[in-house]
Amino acid sequence: MKYKITKFTEEEKQDILERYSEWMNPENTTWVSVEFKRYAVDKLVNRIEKEYSFARNYAEKMWILEKLRDHEMHSSPYIDSRIGNYPIKDFNDETKQRILLEEMEGGGVDGQGFLSDFIEERIKLENCENFSWEMYLRQKLSDCEMHTTPYVAKRIGDYELPTPENGKGNWVIVCASNKASDRAGSNKIPSHCYSRCAMIEFVHDSNDWFNWAVKNDVHADILGFLNYQPNWLNVFDPKVIAPQPCPRSWTRLSSTLKTNPENSFIQKFADINVGETASIEFASFLQLKEDVPDLQKICEGKIDTPEKAKDKKKQNGIYFATVVALITVIKEVSDSLVEGYFENALKYIEQFPTPEYEVFFVRSLVNARTELVETTTFNEFKVKHQDLEV
Repeated sequence: MKYKITKFTEEEKQDILERYSEWMNPENTTWVSVEFKRYAVDKLVNRIEKEYSFARNYAEKMWILEKLRDHEMHSSPYIDSRIGNYPIKDFNDETKQRILLEEMEGGGVDGQGFLSDFIEERIKLENCENFSWEMYLRQKLSDCEMHTTPYVAKRIGDYELPTPENGKGNWVIVCASNKASDRAGSNKIPSHCYSRCAMIEFVHDSNDWFNWAVKNDVHADILGFLNYQPNWLNVFDPKVIAPQPCPRSWTRLSSTLKTNPENSFIQKFADINVGETASIEFASFLQLKEDVPDLQKICEGKIDTPEKAKDKKKQNGIYFATVVALITVIKEVSDSLVEGYFENALKYIEQFPTPEYEVFFVRSLVNARTELVETTTFNEFKVKHQDLEV
């Protein structure tokens, strides 16, 4: 055994004192001796005397005896031959190491463990720091073994990535992952890997996603809702095992909405993509479309002043619903009418209380009807909002 326990830690000493303080009283020596011999198994007592000579009294020996019984529950010839290959912090740490070795020997989906000849040969080439790291590597090697054939074994390792270092190209490897703190499909990066790669942490910015969404034709209803209630763009809880709102799930819902499903199915489709609560909010937003003014008259310039909503709480929602509805109409209108509709609708929306409505309208529409970029209306809008990216 390369490493072994040579003394108690301070925490262990405190635990012994709390649990076996009576055993340390001199007047209890006789019954303590009898009690220890009654519980002790000869081979374990011999181990204590031989391997843990730092135990000076029956209290300490009895405490070690309990730990050795735990160790016996996780013992086998393989485990006993491996324990001590890496440093052991204390008795509890040895128990954890034994459990890891138990998994190596008999774990895995098929219960065959991770000790195949393929894994054993490869693990010898690694410089592991502890059993946790070794177990991680064995699991990865087990995956590799599942995809190994004589042909693969012969070819693997022949390819050399074209990099600036070898003068063969400018390739680099980029990996993306959640953080370990997200507790979602991620593992901590081993400490020795930090010096082998550069870590870049990206800060979430909803504006970045909105810019991407407009350029990639995300459905106008979703853009309108998320402009109206941006807090629903990304709501994540690792404890929830159900659909949740995130940029990916909203984009997936967008693809479904583009198939023009019946209105009665929309909330259900939203539910299975972004979750129940977000789907209710989204459906409520879509219902506001029933309160928007006559879109055709707005586009034809026959209505130029927005009406105040009867329910003030719904006012902002109706403004966004109106913008979304106008985008939908103008996206589908003929080439001969699109410029006039664009101009009239923008004049109407410019009367809304804040610029966010008109910016959202123009961004979304010029992406779908690129010819509008050449219009006088668009150029005047850009001059008016030259401090914004349109």
